[in-house]
Amino acid sequence: MKGAYLRAKVLIGIFTLLCLGVSARAVELEAGLSCGYGLSLTNDFVPGVSSYNGSLNHLALGGYFDFAYVRLSLIYITNLGNPKSTPAFTGDLRTTQVGYSVLLKFPVVIKSLTLWSGVGAGFLTTIMLDTNGDGINDKDPNAALNDLYLLFAFGAEFKVANLITIGPGFTLNYNLTPAQYSNEPAGSTHTQVFFQFTLMVGFAFEPPKQPFKNSN
Repeated sequence: MKGAYLRAKVLIGIFTLLCLGVSARAVELEAGLSCGYGLSLTNDFVPGVSSYNGSLNHLALGGYFDFAYVRLSLIYITNLGNPKSTPAFTGDLRTTQVGYSVLLKFPVVIKSLTLWSGVGAGFLTTIMLDTNGDGINDKDPNAALNDLYLLFAFGAEFKVANLITIGPGFTLNYNLTPAQYSNEPAGSTHTQVFFQFTLMVGFAFEPPKQPFKNSN
């Protein structure tokens, strides 16, 4: 399991470098902040142990660097309330997750409006899992709560000032490694999809001006 995570991280790193290469000629660098709502849908089945189907609301905060065709993002996620699930969750859940992602973007500029779509990959790790509200981290040594995601996204940016943009975004995150424990019995199945709706505010840095060249 650890070897698979390491290989996946290496692949994400290579993908990031390739994307940055594609964006090497970008005319602007933009940095921004994001705030949004997330909804995760989870289905777990462990033979002879448990079956779970539920949804959980999240608050998602983050920042990003945008290179026109590539966006690098950092994210902080915490849950909002307890899951709605079958069977019913009876604890008091507190979770904290942090992660990063790289998105290959396809922008379309229409005057002061930019529409974009994208595809990419992300990594999310759970640093706090408190299932009964006592403030103690309930992660155990067999927990497999470092997840890799395939991302599909689209959004819009409106230029509201010379170098300031604001706009909404939507991301569909499909969990490629949804198993919760590394020692689960054969036949266990897990599926998780995470939807994220965000509002983003960005500041564009002016590109360096080209030196004047005398044609004579």
